Formats: sequence, structure tokens, C-alpha cells
Amino acid sequence: MALVRAAAERSCTIVLTHADNPADCYSVEQQEEAAALGAYVEHCFFTTFHGRTPIGEIARQIRAVGCDRVLLTTDFGQLNSLYSDEGMEEYARQLLAEGFSREELETMMCRTPRHLLHPEEQD
Repeated sequence: MALVRAAAERSCTIVLTHADNPADCYSVEQQEEAAALGAYVEHCFFTTFHGRTPIGEIARQIRAVGCDRVLLTTDFGQLNSLYSDEGMEEYARQLLAEGFSREELETMMCRTPRHLLHPEEQD
């Protein structure tokens, strides 16, 4: 969290990666603090696909932080994982089943990544 605070002091954009991964173990409170400081919070489908974090827990964390501060990825590329596009499709299906709207998914899967890659462009 010290790096997130330092980035905020310098007006730098930062992404809190693998926020739901038990190996990193960012609490919801830390994720909320990071988002309040201007950071984006990344959630990877890898942790759900490989049985480390249930999709319901990821949904709870996303709801706490807010979809506008969340970036969804797969972190796939391993031999024992789906292809990245298949993984994103399955991630979307599971999050839809958790009650997220298509617009919320578009924000987390399309708008936020586009903003991070092209901050000068506005939606």
C-alpha cells in the first residue's frame, strides 16, 4: 500500500494487481483504500479457474470497490488454462450469473483497459 500512496502523491496511475489472489491477499479495505487514492484494482480469472478464489468472493470485492475502478483480466497463458479469449468469455458468464450487468462488464473489460492504455482519450 505504500507504493499506492506514493503513486497518488505523484499523480501517477497505478494498478493493484492480482488483488483477489490468496498469495497477495489484499483485503477489501485495502482495495477500497487503493481505489480511493486513484488506483485501479485488477481481478484475474486465473484464481477462480484454478480453484483459489470463488467467483462469489471476487464479485463481493468488485462490488465493494466499484466497477469503475476495476480491471478484469484472465492472467492465462499457461498450458493448463483456457485460451485468454475463452477465459474472458467464461469470466463474463460467471460474473453475469453473479448479477453484474453487461454495461458493468464492458466497463471493467473494455473501458477501463482502454482508459489505462490511452488516458488522453475520453469515452
